[in-house]
Amino acid sequence: MNIYINHLKLSGIKSIKTPIELSFYNKTITLPINLENTNIKAIYGANGIGKSAIIHGLDIYKSVILKEGYLYTEEAKDSLSELINKQTKTFNIEISFFIFNNEQNSLEKYKHELIIKESDNNFYIKEEKLIKILTRNEKPLISILNGKITTWSFSLDFKEHFINKLEKRSIVEVYKEIKLKEKDTLDKDLEVFHLLARNIFVSTESTYKDYLYFYSEDYNSINKPKKFNYKVDNNYTYVIDLKNKGLSKRHFKQMEQFIKVFKKELINIDLDFKIDKDKVYIDPYFVYEGYKVHLKFESSGIKKLADLFMFFKAKEAGGIIFIDELDASINDVYLIKLLEYFKESNSGQLVFTTHNISPMEVLSDSKHSLDFITEKGQITSWKKSGNYKAANVYQSGLIKGLPFNVYPFDFVGVFEEED
Repeated sequence: MNIYINHLKLSGIKSIKTPIELSFYNKTITLPINLENTNIKAIYGANGIGKSAIIHGLDIYKSVILKEGYLYTEEAKDSLSELINKQTKTFNIEISFFIFNNEQNSLEKYKHELIIKESDNNFYIKEEKLIKILTRNEKPLISILNGKITTWSFSLDFKEHFINKLEKRSIVEVYKEIKLKEKDTLDKDLEVFHLLARNIFVSTESTYKDYLYFYSEDYNSINKPKKFNYKVDNNYTYVIDLKNKGLSKRHFKQMEQFIKVFKKELINIDLDFKIDKDKVYIDPYFVYEGYKVHLKFESSGIKKLADLFMFFKAKEAGGIIFIDELDASINDVYLIKLLEYFKESNSGQLVFTTHNISPMEVLSDSKHSLDFITEKGQITSWKKSGNYKAANVYQSGLIKGLPFNVYPFDFVGVFEEED
């Protein structure tokens, strides 16, 4: 069982005031699903245009769905007061996705709409809709307006569990709480919305170390995804639950293999374990001929690769990965080789922002893989035309709505000292 986002629409986040839409797959979705050459997307645009806002929007969505009572917390107030657009004071996100199993010839389509409103530095869910997309129409499963249930398609007995809980809590988050208490599944049509959120992984400068995960081989199971979380502090000490100590060794062994691709002289990664009650603190040391060094003292490029290893691993296990500035600190040649590998894969999704032109060379022949945010905050998607190359068209300022209006003479006098 696999899950895939085919359309994303959001607004009211940072500089994005009006809705911005990204397509990831063909409008017509039929079996068998083939993600090869269509499951990577690079997002380009000028500085401050809204690329990072898209990634932060997914992080807000994930937090509202997975963190219990998130909108009640000081963390949410601090984060959302900075991220939600100051003029609209309303964050909108709409995610269309599908669940598919090529072997069993099954395909189901859904849409999740969520609107978060700010009022006097408090945040609440103004509207939420869980929708199943049928052949000819959309079927609202549950709709919420200002905390009140307006559409309900399930057992009335379960409806009572949701009343008076939905002003600041998502339907999906409350459902998970009810499921844990009742030890029963309400309906698979609700389960998939939680599955979507836990399959999304977001990497920004401020968020990627907040929740990271190790994976087992059968992660793709819709009912039993096996993973466990760990945290990484500023000194690159990994913190996990004691019960998962054995699994962590396997994870670092895989990381060792990954880093060796880029740094041939690496012999192995030694792990220093310290146990405190039910927690294990792991310090990784990179071993070379005659010496070893803690990961925190490695180069910025190696640290970035170690950070991103979990996300790459998650993508290959079927995860949906959003990374802000993927190219930061990574050698251009390494970046190209990684994208060439992921491009051939039929697993998961990788969406990233970048200023580096080299990914255009790798992705310009793929579908839905290059998006440009224009000065008006709209998306222009690259479509191959004749022998034109995306990089040349981009650098020449020929992408519609994205003129390069900076010239060398604009800097004349900028750096000169005044008399």
